[in-house]
Amino acid sequence: LIRELIKLALEEVDAGLVEETKKQGYQIEKRNKRSVVTDFGEISYWRRRYACPGKKAQYPLDKLMGYDK
Repeated sequence: LIRELIKLALEEVDAGLVEETKKQGYQIEKRNKRSVVTDFGEISYWRRRYACPGKKAQYPLDKLMGYDK
């Protein structure tokens, strides 16, 4: 239950970053699945990848959470 709640929370935060990221000139390129291992076990969730001409593609949720590649 806790893993599912964390998954839903991460996906909700990701959705909340859409407007802010688009204001920076980025567009949603695709959605990818990511898995992280926590004290509660492995959690898999979907997050958005953004691209902008002339800039490096990014995953704002990963940056916010401090996740490495």
